[in-house]
Amino acid sequence: MGSSTHFGSLEVSTAAGFLVFKIEDSSFPNWRGTQQKWTYTLADDILTYRVPSRPDGSIPISIWRRLR
Repeated sequence: MGSSTHFGSLEVSTAAGFLVFKIEDSSFPNWRGTQQKWTYTLADDILTYRVPSRPDGSIPISIWRRLR
């Protein structure tokens, strides 16, 4: 399967339904210094978003869970 990493800042646009990542660095060189805008869902304590499809057509899904 594999994995990817990135860091930077995150803005949540609740009205538009987007997460906006301002990526400082990434394991994908072409994402470095870019801004990525992805739709998300938030249900209970679970945030889910999809990133762009891979060359093989599969779509990675990220799931974050709030810990209490």
